[in-house]
Amino acid sequence: MSINMKKRVKAIKGYYTSLKYNDIRKETLEKISTLSKELKFKDSDDFSYRFSETASLIHKNWTVFMAVCDHVDVITTIIDYFNHFGVGSRLKDESAENDENETVMCIMLTIYNIYKEHAIQLFLETAIM
Repeated sequence: MSINMKKRVKAIKGYYTSLKYNDIRKETLEKISTLSKELKFKDSDDFSYRFSETASLIHKNWTVFMAVCDHVDVITTIIDYFNHFGVGSRLKDESAENDENETVMCIMLTIYNIYKEHAIQLFLETAIM
């Protein structure tokens, strides 16, 4: 009987841990939704500024994003993409304005495929558009 009781206690602890994780996850997703409202840009056409500010905001709220994402590489990849494309758009020749829409579309598709959580996708969409 004691072995059976140990299994039960272990299972119950697992359920409570899972419930606590789900509560934290829900709060974190709400925080990310709130953060998307902080993304206000004066010049909506300056993508390098938008991407740099978004990367900075994600970095400042690292623990919030880590609570939702399964692996640290997801967050670092998103930050790296925003930094890469932000710097790239600064260095780009202004005569290549036609490529800008294509670049933004590539960025959106890439970042959307990095992480599928709806709240994070909305945050990223706000940052890009």
